Amino acid sequence: MPGHILAYLENTARAHGGRTAYAFENGSFDYSTLLRSAKGIGSSLRGLPKGFMGAVLMDVHSAENVKAFFGIVYAGGCYTPLDPALPGERLRMVFDTLRPAVILTDEKCRSIAEACADGVPVLLCAEAEKTDADEGFLSDVRAKSRPEDDLCVMYTSGSTGVPKGVVHSMGSMIAYTEATIRKYGFTEDTVYGSQSPFFYANSIIDIYPPVATGAKVCMIPPSALSFPKRLIAWLKEHRITELTMTPSSYISAANAGVLQEGCLPDLKYAVMCGERMPWKQMDQWIRAVPNGHAWYFYGSTEMYSVSVSRVDRAPSGDGALPSGKPFEEVSLLFLDEDGHEVPAGTPGEILVSSPMTADRYLRNPELSARVFVKDPTGKSDRIYVRSGDIGYLTAEGELVVEGRRDDQIKHRGYRMELGDLRYALDHTDGVDESCCFFDRESGSLVCFYTGALTERELESALKRRLARYMLPDACIRLAHLPRTQSGKTDLSALKREWASERKPSSI
Repeated sequence: MPGHILAYLENTARAHGGRTAYAFENGSFDYSTLLRSAKGIGSSLRGLPKGFMGAVLMDVHSAENVKAFFGIVYAGGCYTPLDPALPGERLRMVFDTLRPAVILTDEKCRSIAEACADGVPVLLCAEAEKTDADEGFLSDVRAKSRPEDDLCVMYTSGSTGVPKGVVHSMGSMIAYTEATIRKYGFTEDTVYGSQSPFFYANSIIDIYPPVATGAKVCMIPPSALSFPKRLIAWLKEHRITELTMTPSSYISAANAGVLQEGCLPDLKYAVMCGERMPWKQMDQWIRAVPNGHAWYFYGSTEMYSVSVSRVDRAPSGDGALPSGKPFEEVSLLFLDEDGHEVPAGTPGEILVSSPMTADRYLRNPELSARVFVKDPTGKSDRIYVRSGDIGYLTAEGELVVEGRRDDQIKHRGYRMELGDLRYALDHTDGVDESCCFFDRESGSLVCFYTGALTERELESALKRRLARYMLPDACIRLAHLPRTQSGKTDLSALKREWASERKPSSI
């Protein structure tokens, strides 16, 4: 295990400098170029204090982001990838907590960066990378670096409406890289298909594991991402062997009817996480990758990877897909509502301790104290992350995540789990994709879905599966469910639509 994250890049550039690092629509760059660019950017930032915050505001699907990330680390800073598509007010909220010392950007996003700058220097990455490497400065910074130094801040949505900055250390990223390569068996011959925007935590699988092994990353162009048929053709053309997407993205491709049995012979790792994955569409993907596997993992921005499994069979009974056995570095606790440990196999809130977890929320000590807690059982000095998810370990040691802690609701006077409705929707013929939520203000249980069934037909089908108190108050069929930038179902958009006079319109 290296003592510094930059050792991955330096070792690979030394051994495989001419190997393609990142390929994209209009070109590519190799590992020697990535190293030279990162050192140039780092040298252009000399004079900034150790541990400075560096914002990266660029095209979120551009490989140039990776140069900026490594460059900021070379200068002794902590990088933060940001989404330039965020509304101006929300971006300013992020900048209020981040307090960056510099903003790295590209021509496409330059005006956005300058509008948010408020006196903060704005540098074009393409110009900064031309700076001659100051090896003395870079060596001095390196000598003062420690594994516990802040490496990156990933912003995620906050329940209060204020974005949360999740702070990861260099040590946590090194631990993630080592564990991920070992768990999946990635090598220099792995070809990554990168589609996750770089502000999204899933993107890290397209950064550190390939850089550590000297593998090639192919940036999936928007023209392929927007159309399932083109996506499958692109994956075949570029002989992609690893693809990480949200279940929503995998579901869309399956629902489009473009998956044929054995159509992706090169794909070895169809990796998904972040949402539930219905077996109907999972089975289609398993059949499409005859020489590979579908991989389902559990994690979050705060925890990164917790557990993963190769899926080859439907879950037993009415259960959710298990996410496999925890990584060997991971320790889990399961607590009831009163904070007491529950018996083995009993669902409880999942608490995670591992070297891959984040350290805290940036400039938010109150929230950090609630989420990053010392072992509540008193059995160890470990720090655990409260996930807010409910789950349990099976007798075989596999983790099953049933849903969010706040998914238990009271509807029509009865306690119920939203997971019961989700399961029924997933197993109703004629429903391709669905999303349900409870509107606590009106007391309404709402379901949006896509598929062939009319709203009346879906209501009838659910009556045959569920108790009356579990039935939604409204079933709304859409042509497509809205997506976030990261590819997940946009629950906030659906809630806004429902809240608009409680009468949805087309999305």
